[in-house]
Amino acid sequence: MKKFTSCFLGIPLPREFQQEFEQLLADIYYNDPHIEIVRPQTPHVTVYYLNKQSQFSLNEIKKLVQPKMSIVKNIKMQIRGFGCFPEENPKVLFLDVAYPMALTDFNKEISRLLRKYNASDNKLTFHPHMTVGRIKNKQAKESFKINEKNLKSRLNIINWDFQVKEIILYGVDSMESPERQEKLVTIPVEVFRQTKCSLW
Repeated sequence: MKKFTSCFLGIPLPREFQQEFEQLLADIYYNDPHIEIVRPQTPHVTVYYLNKQSQFSLNEIKKLVQPKMSIVKNIKMQIRGFGCFPEENPKVLFLDVAYPMALTDFNKEISRLLRKYNASDNKLTFHPHMTVGRIKNKQAKESFKINEKNLKSRLNIINWDFQVKEIILYGVDSMESPERQEKLVTIPVEVFRQTKCSLW
């Protein structure tokens, strides 16, 4: 039985922006090599964080989420602007996300449905974002203070707009080094077509 140290639901960044995302990470590392950049293979906007999971819970999670996918079928995301958390003592660097109220509604619905898979992080205010790097030690913290202006300038030029086409259940194995993050289950947004009726 395979176990994951954490899982989460996320909206993947479309492939059309993948090259730009990888270049962005390279530029962050060039500006400040002390920042731990995220792995470039799975860029995403986190929608809901789950606790430790085994492979046997994945299908049940999918079944619970699937009926609520109609909530996100017309959602458009806008990724732009720099952010960090917490602001007074940055530990996570991210790209900010503009999103419609429907995404908050989706989060509330799946929070209720996935209560038994819940994690303590979900007590935080819902704030969709795309993580690009982490500050994990004192040296990185001092380095970020020096390079913050250049990093902000680079991150603030990002401007990606796209429509949500799927939600992915990701799994993380923190026991591997470097930490491995992988796509486990894809839940597509159903396309609802209206049938046109002609009257003769």
